[in-house]
Amino acid sequence: MSTPVVPAPAPSCLLVWLLPEAFTSISRLLLAPLPSLPRGGHATVSTRPIPHWISPTCALRCTLQRTIYQTEASRELGQDHEVLRRKFLATRRRAEDMNQQLADAANAASPYLLFCQHKFDVELADCLNALQKRMDNSRELEACCLRYHDLEPRYDETVSEFQSRVPTLEAQLVAASSSGGDKAAQAEIDRLEAVIERKTRHFRALREAYERRLKVAYKTIDAHSPGLTPCIKTSGNLPSAFAR
Repeated sequence: MSTPVVPAPAPSCLLVWLLPEAFTSISRLLLAPLPSLPRGGHATVSTRPIPHWISPTCALRCTLQRTIYQTEASRELGQDHEVLRRKFLATRRRAEDMNQQLADAANAASPYLLFCQHKFDVELADCLNALQKRMDNSRELEACCLRYHDLEPRYDETVSEFQSRVPTLEAQLVAASSSGGDKAAQAEIDRLEAVIERKTRHFRALREAYERRLKVAYKTIDAHSPGLTPCIKTSGNLPSAFAR
């Protein structure tokens, strides 16, 4: 919207247009009728102050200087407005370009996001399966420990029973030797000793096997326990983090 322009007065009326009060006062003083002098009397001189006279050249110079200042200020404002307008347009184009770049980046990253989601689902399923297996192994280990604790007293009881039968067998051996059945008694003794030895080796092997399994299980638990907690936390936190 353009600003209405007020036409400037003509040069001949410039001073009257600028300083009307001063010219009005001067005109009144100049055009006022002179007082009549009485006969034989003295003339009366007016003591009213005359307004300060402003030369037309000085007033015109001030007006022109003010006009020049206003013109220069208007031109500078116009230049500043043009610079700001160009900056605004450049900034708006920059924002549009950045929005387009963001949209292109989102479209380009969509397949990668789908791939990452699929890979994350696979890794999460593997972690959950491994966690389930370790939990099953833990329960199996607890069952082995309970079974070992149950078999240990039975093993001790069996060993004690065989050890208590040794004197009886020795007495039977002596009786058989005195009765003349040396060969039959010796065969029975050998058979019983073989049975005792076989049972002893069997229980010893069972005990050693259970001890080895317990050691392996404890080592496995110690090795995988530090990784179970992060795995559980990851399985709970990764879906929410990926959703963000």
